[in-house]
Amino acid sequence: KEPLPPDSPLLDPEIADRCRVFHHFASGARITRLDVDPEKGMAGRCVQGLIDVLEGNYGGDPTKMPYVVNKEAFVKSSGTPNAQRPTPNIQ
Repeated sequence: KEPLPPDSPLLDPEIADRCRVFHHFASGARITRLDVDPEKGMAGRCVQGLIDVLEGNYGGDPTKMPYVVNKEAFVKSSGTPNAQRPTPNIQ
């Protein structure tokens, strides 16, 4: 799990000569971060996830949307996806 906690044994100065810790290089690449294609870049995935939610794609169920992360946040503790609950009429 990233980031490593400050007390991680991997960050122990005693093993610094044998263990090097680097950030995930692929995540730092320009294409990975900024490409608008959701198959390549996080920016594109973020935008496509938002579009899917706003347009109600995948039946309006965020748990089925490929670019929505933390899908568990969209499921009520009863196990019912938020998308299946009635929504208030807001004008």
